[in-house]
Formats: sequence, structure tokens, C-alpha cells
Amino acid sequence: MKRMILFLSLWVSALVIPTTGEAQTKKVPVEQCHQFLEGVAVNCMQSNDINWLWVGTSRGLYIFNSYEGVRTMMSEVNVTALAVEGKNKAWFAIESGEVLSSNRKHRFQVGNGKKVAINSIALIGSQIWIGTRENGIYIHDKNTGQEIAHYDKTDEESGLRSNKINFIHKDSKNTIWIGTAVGVAHVLNNVWKIHKPAETITAVTESGGKIYMMGNKFLWSVSPEGDDWKRVSYNKKLAKGQINAIAVDNQNRLFIASNRFARYDFQTGDSHVYGKKIGFVGDKGLSMGYDKDGAVWVGTATKGMFRIRTEWIEQPVTLDVKNIHFKADSPEFTSSAHRHLDKVVKILKENPEMKIEVQGHTNGWPDEAYCDWLSSGRAQNIAEYLYKKGIPESQVSYQGFGKRRPIASDATIDGRNKNQRVEFVVLK
Repeated sequence: MKRMILFLSLWVSALVIPTTGEAQTKKVPVEQCHQFLEGVAVNCMQSNDINWLWVGTSRGLYIFNSYEGVRTMMSEVNVTALAVEGKNKAWFAIESGEVLSSNRKHRFQVGNGKKVAINSIALIGSQIWIGTRENGIYIHDKNTGQEIAHYDKTDEESGLRSNKINFIHKDSKNTIWIGTAVGVAHVLNNVWKIHKPAETITAVTESGGKIYMMGNKFLWSVSPEGDDWKRVSYNKKLAKGQINAIAVDNQNRLFIASNRFARYDFQTGDSHVYGKKIGFVGDKGLSMGYDKDGAVWVGTATKGMFRIRTEWIEQPVTLDVKNIHFKADSPEFTSSAHRHLDKVVKILKENPEMKIEVQGHTNGWPDEAYCDWLSSGRAQNIAEYLYKKGIPESQVSYQGFGKRRPIASDATIDGRNKNQRVEFVVLK
């Protein structure tokens, strides 16, 4: 199609367009979750038993699933660590050094009066193990909130050589792994062992019965017992700066989140750095998680959250038409929109075989009936303008989706403005 500019409309679930035609698509392996604002850090994430993803950000705690979108559990708090319990509950730490339960029944302060920066938590039976950036490990009773123990580099029992804790990970066999600035602690049946004391270990993941650990120098495959460490080769140029998270998917591919995001295939040796050309517009990777569909999720420092699928998915193609403005609370568009709509007219006349659907959307603040009326009216008015300009009705259809397909958060004016939009989806 000549002179046509294409725009990818990214969304976290497969976009099904209920029209008489099929939307034209372009295949990409990356989906961006637009509900999370730009400028928000996605610090931590973990999926639960029913494949919902709990997400901790610098603006609050959320649950995400591809059917219902994002549900806010607590807003206006900086969530620095979380651990999921069962289907409907999570424990999370906030910037003030407190640990809370998502059902609001538990809340306690960590640190015995010290200001602590919590960056990891793990649930071990009735205990919560809490890792900090400078003060070692605290263990609290999950039900009472009471402190049970505190381990740092001054005590002999743990053998810790650093108070800087990078992660606490409970594996599938209930062994505890603690990555520090000086080695890894392995805790089984209350017996502590320190491994790789000369290394800084910053990231851990588990796949296929193996534990993978990574620092700024090496990647290891470790047996659950902790007695067999094997160095794994990979392309070290993939990482840039500190490695903050790693994941191994069900195709035996390593994903690395550092100051960029990359993938390495253990079997073939192929490597790839994700970039804008395939939909990844993120920056520094902070966290990663899995879902039961085999996809890997990555949270970034300022660009929100992305889903990396195992297969390339199809995304709808739209005409890149901007600056279509409407009168407030009205389906009527302003006169300034005419010159932009005339560009659409020109494209359609030059490409008579092309069929499009005008789709209207609103932000999520008004009630559903009003949003449906407004979005349908705006889409209809634009379609009728195109008809008056000589475009046949068989070439242009229209539909309103109300507030059901947001591309940004409604928490800000900018996000609401992005959601209140009209799109021109190419059907043929």
C-alpha cells in the first residue's frame, strides 16, 4: 500500500476484533502492558497458582491477568519486594521498611528501630525471611509480626560475609538461597553454608530442577543440594551493568535483565538484545517473572512492564492518524480534525482495495453506558465524514469499545487523554 504509515498498537492480550473482516496484523514477540505509567519502576513480580501476576511498583501493588486487566491492591506506596501466598494473597515490603499482607490484616515494622531498605522477602512456613540492602536478614513470625532472628556478618551461625542482600529465594524443595555481595548462603534444615565467597551474586532463577545463579562475572547451574556447581557458558556481552534479574523459559533460553534486556539460547548459542524494532521500548530491567503460558515478563525502571512470548504474536495494524480532537463530552469532532481526516480519505482513494474500521475508545472514569455512547458516536461521526468525502460504506465500518481497551493508566490526565482516542484499524 503506497504512502501508508503503519503503527503498532501494543496490548497485553491477543486483540480480537469482532467485525465482518479480519484485522491486518504484523508479527512481534513483545507486548507492552500499557496500564503501568511511564516513569513508574516495576520493582518486583511473581505469579500465583491461578496464573495471576502480582506486581510491585514505585506507585503501588497490583494484580494483573489477561482477562480482567489490572486490579489495584494498594496505591501510592513504593513496593520494594513481594512474595505470593496461595491464590489470593501476597506479602509485600514498602519503602518505609514495613511488611504488609495484601488482605490488610498484617502490618509490621522491620529493623528494631533502624531504617532498613528491604529488597527481597520469602515465605518459609510460618516465617517471613526479609533481605535488606545494608542490614542483613530479618526473620519475622508471619502471624504475629514478631522478630524471630536477625542475621548479619557479625554472627557466627550464618557465616554471612556481607550485610548487602541481593535476593532471598526458596526453591521447589524448600531450600533457601541468599545472594549477597560476598557469596551465596545455602540454608537447609537450619544449617547454613556459604558458597562462592569471592563472588557477588545478584540474580537467581529455577528451571528444570536446576537452580541458576548469576553475578557480574559468571553464570552457574547449581544442584538443589548445593554441592554441585557448574559454570555455564553464555554471551557475556549481552549484559550491561549490574544484572538485576534472570529467567530461563520452557525452551531453555536464558533472559537477562540489566541496563538492557537480552536473551541467550543454551542449545543453539543464539543471542538477541531486545529493542524498539520488535516492540521493546524498555530501559533498565529491574525484575522478571513467569506465567503458566510460558511467557516471561520483565519490569523496567521507567517504561513499565513487557511480556516476552515464546512465539511471535500478531498485532493489529492501524493507520497512524493523530490530532483528531473532539468537543468536550460530545461525539462531534473539531474543525481542526478535517485536515487529518482528509489524509485518511486520500489513502483510501489511492488504495480502493483497503478496508478499515474506525474504532472509538474512552477513558475509564465515566460509567459504562456513557462511554459506550460516546465512543460509538465519535466513531460513527468520523465514518460519516469519510462517506461524505466519497469513500464507500463498504470500505469503512465503525464501532465503539467504550472503556474496555485502555492503552494507559487512568490515574493521570496524560493517561486518560491517551485512552480517549479513535483508531483506524486496517481490515484488508
